[in-house]
Amino acid sequence: MKNYNTNIDAIRKLMAELKNEKYTFVNLDLASLDEYGKTLYLKVLCSVIQYQNEPTEAQILFLKRIIKGIGVDNSAEECMRMALEISETDMKEFLSFFKEKTVKFYFITDGLIILKLGNGTTDEYEYFAELIELLDVKKADLEYICMVVKSILQQDAIYFDNAKDLLTENVCTLDFTPYIGNYYAGVSSDSDMMVHYFAPEKKLSQNIDYPNFYNQRKIVFENLDIMIMEDWEFYSCESVSFKNCSISSGSGAISFDSVGTIEFIGCKISDFSKRVAYAKNINNFIVENCEISNCEYMCDGDERGGVFFIKSEKHSILKKVDIKDTKLLNCNIVAARMRYNYGVSGVLIGFSPVDESTNVTVTDNEFIGCQCINNGNYQEAIIGTMVNEANVKQKNNQCTGSLLRLFEDDEYENNR
Repeated sequence: MKNYNTNIDAIRKLMAELKNEKYTFVNLDLASLDEYGKTLYLKVLCSVIQYQNEPTEAQILFLKRIIKGIGVDNSAEECMRMALEISETDMKEFLSFFKEKTVKFYFITDGLIILKLGNGTTDEYEYFAELIELLDVKKADLEYICMVVKSILQQDAIYFDNAKDLLTENVCTLDFTPYIGNYYAGVSSDSDMMVHYFAPEKKLSQNIDYPNFYNQRKIVFENLDIMIMEDWEFYSCESVSFKNCSISSGSGAISFDSVGTIEFIGCKISDFSKRVAYAKNINNFIVENCEISNCEYMCDGDERGGVFFIKSEKHSILKKVDIKDTKLLNCNIVAARMRYNYGVSGVLIGFSPVDESTNVTVTDNEFIGCQCINNGNYQEAIIGTMVNEANVKQKNNQCTGSLLRLFEDDEYENNR
């Protein structure tokens, strides 16, 4: 019985660590700091935990989740020991390093949560208030952060929505998705700089109201069930990402104009009667670990690209196209009428034109039951373009059905 209890205790310890990993706060802004910045952040944060206070289990658990997400090898215990040796120089460098950085607001968020999870003394709160003052945080900014923290601590979406009414220019680019992602469905970050739609479960996203036009700098759709009833337009964005989404069409499609990077990662895309997306003047296009099914594009004339099409106009450079680990099922491009000198090609994607410097990677994909119908004298092809062989990387692609040619070029057929 003693050995049994010992084994169960060890298993419970492992389970606790696994829970830490599951609920890790992966904050990309913090994770992008250099190692010195991360060390200063954790050292001062741990000084808040330990000042005139005996850390609680809840505080240590929260700290572990921050450490895991920030991407350092130190344990919580090691970070706490470092804080015990904090010096005046450390504090001066911390204030100098973070005073002008937006990530200071995440430090205040983490600090406020940690204080509420502990048995905070007056001295501890006064110490933290002094840090806030020396970081030059304005009262209006702090009011917004406090409302966000209230939402996180109470796991209540209403308070996060209330916080949006308190947004200021200084905090409008913050993204609290890692903190609220287990209970909040909707717009977790919404400003001219960034918009992030998220739901903890896809079924909770069905009541989200999406606009049809977007021009924010960075746009993310994550873990959503999206039905596109009318056309969506993205204009002049730095990046647009669809991650782990189910995307289907009622009657709409997507258009991108002057967008830096477009990503479809881990998505299921289905039932588009037009192209899924038409992209003009973009730099990078990435489709990874997706399943695209039952999409059919009918057109008239000489066209390429049934699911996606990329057009590059004067002075526009398409730098990179990556298609990886993706499955295309029962998708077609159909010419409305058969004409020998015209035709359709490229069930998955088409380009017009392709710059010789464009790097194209097509690896570990499956193409099943796809067709180019009424394609005239063109060779059947999944990717409708002639590309510079020197800039193409392709391997482990499997084609099943009538489409056995990856590119229009003959030379690619036997190199799949």
